[in-house]
Amino acid sequence: MRLALSAFDKRRGTVLYRSRDPGSRSEMGTSRLLWQNSWASLGCERIGHRHSSWRTENAIGARHLLVFPRVPFELHTPKGTVIADRNSVVFANPGGLYRRVALGVWGEKSDWIAIERRVLAEVLARWAPSAPESEGLFTRIQGPTDAQVYLQQRRLFSALLRGPSTDPLQIEELLLELVGTVVRASLQLEARRARGSRSATGLARKEVVDEAKRTIAHHFAERMTLGILAARLGVSPFHLARIFRAETGSSLHAYLVQARLRAALEYLPGADLTRVAHAVGFSSHSHFSAAFRRAFGVAPSRLR
Repeated sequence: MRLALSAFDKRRGTVLYRSRDPGSRSEMGTSRLLWQNSWASLGCERIGHRHSSWRTENAIGARHLLVFPRVPFELHTPKGTVIADRNSVVFANPGGLYRRVALGVWGEKSDWIAIERRVLAEVLARWAPSAPESEGLFTRIQGPTDAQVYLQQRRLFSALLRGPSTDPLQIEELLLELVGTVVRASLQLEARRARGSRSATGLARKEVVDEAKRTIAHHFAERMTLGILAARLGVSPFHLARIFRAETGSSLHAYLVQARLRAALEYLPGADLTRVAHAVGFSSHSHFSAAFRRAFGVAPSRLR
């Protein structure tokens, strides 16, 4: 079966995905390579929800990939299915196969870091001396990102989108810090999960948590209570709160607040803060600003 390379692949030499469907069109969504050196590249991906790639199986290119979603979507891989949302980072090994499912009309909007194996192996060695010897260094599909990491990542990519004035040495140090931080957080969560069970009960637990994430992704701006969410998922409030924290390392309330705050970053340039607050689910400008400052360490007005 022939793999259809996109024009972006041919120009830049960095493959985000390739269609494995011989009958599919080779048209791409908007893919931009923002920066690259000999061992890493950074870029962004914008794909409408009707794009042909949603209907096909796709493959990662020659480098390990870290994807930072800016709108949520569902990701299916041979290792399992995850809800890729703003509170997470997606890990992908070279040649890995995947299929995406759009959640609503958002499509995909994400930023990515592609990194050489030798560099990633050195980063991993600091936190996981027993890293796998196989070509694919990532053992998980997804990991968490805290608020500071998310803001740092967004600021770096926003600066690159504005132009090439950012110093190369600064970019290299920032991206290595980002990679190291998200890898460490993922390994720490994996260690906590290892104390639990991946039995049939554990797999059923993950399905409930994924459905909770999907609900938050769709309805983060709405009033939400533990009782309402648990009833929608068909479980008890106590069970939902317990398994969600065990799977994600976060409480439901903290996860919801982070979803709202990270969505707000998409509105902030030039927007009225009161309107932004209401659009993402906060009751007032002051409530939004206080939560924003606690999470990101800076007032939202500073980012406009």
